[in-house]
Amino acid sequence: MLKTFSSSIFISSIIISLIIGLSYTFIDEDLELMRTGQNVPLGVALLILSILTMPFSLIKARDLAFRSRNGISKAETFLIATLYFAALFTTLFIVFIGCCLLEGDSNLSMFLMFLFFGVGGAAVVFFLAEAWTLFLTIPKKQPAKIWTHISNYIVPLYSGLAIAVLWEGAFDQGWETDIVDTRKLLLSIVMAFVLILPFQRLFWYESFIESQSRKENLSALASIFLSVAVAVAGVL
Repeated sequence: MLKTFSSSIFISSIIISLIIGLSYTFIDEDLELMRTGQNVPLGVALLILSILTMPFSLIKARDLAFRSRNGISKAETFLIATLYFAALFTTLFIVFIGCCLLEGDSNLSMFLMFLFFGVGGAAVVFFLAEAWTLFLTIPKKQPAKIWTHISNYIVPLYSGLAIAVLWEGAFDQGWETDIVDTRKLLLSIVMAFVLILPFQRLFWYESFIESQSRKENLSALASIFLSVAVAVAGVL
């Protein structure tokens, strides 16, 4: 890990790790993405955190954009942009999963359909505002420290729960018993990039701007690939 990690990066890492770890106890092991079972408390938690995270992600983005006046490298920008492209879909997907968990069916009722479009639409608006803030503008004023501090807890809490739900449900019980071959390895890597890293986009952006030297930049990139490797190794 980088020596220059700030306290907010450390807090984010700890919260995400704890939530993912606790998921193995509180989330059903047979929760498959395309056959979602009913879990009202989990669905409510996902939707509430999704809504809470919208403004706090934007606050976090404004803080990072203000602090990253020296910019990040082209390779880092490309990687973060790729994560944002994937996150556009996972943002809507996690809202959809939250709605499905309330009824235990992917065929949403009229009420939940309105809920999905309402929360999902708001999520897309805030998501685009977040991307605009990070990539296209530099805020003239840094957000108040109290709001930034709260965002350092809200955002990773949501990220950890979202990752846990999707990663737990992405593979059926027979996946680990299948023969490990090139197809299985590549699919696991793709799933990790799609279901894990997009939720950590602000975490990685912050680690990049905290990196000052070329060696630290390489360490930050290596830590991403290490995260993917650990996730993939856990399902092979």
